[in-house]
Amino acid sequence: MLKTKRRSASRLRVRTGKSERRFSAIVPSKTRRPPHPNPKVVKQAETIFAGMGMTPAAAVALFYKQTALHGDFPITELIPNEETQEAIWDALAGIGIKKYASVAEMRADLSKDA
Repeated sequence: MLKTKRRSASRLRVRTGKSERRFSAIVPSKTRRPPHPNPKVVKQAETIFAGMGMTPAAAVALFYKQTALHGDFPITELIPNEETQEAIWDALAGIGIKKYASVAEMRADLSKDA
């Protein structure tokens, strides 16, 4: 009967009676996170998590909790639609923006529209 032991380096050792063989294959452990395709993204995210006092595992746990709470993917798309983009450009250009000398003047104008 073969017995397996997991070591701290995640190497697999197989005992067959009195002899022992060491394999070079690495066995994934539950605590090791999978490699990310872009290490720079991982470093940036971990820096942000650390600034918030979170570990990467805590951030993932929070993501799962939010997914379960919302019943949907918790990250929304942050790209505004065409109408919103047009309003942003108008605001930046100063088109259609009323300016008031005082709050009282603004309230008077708003009460006329109501």
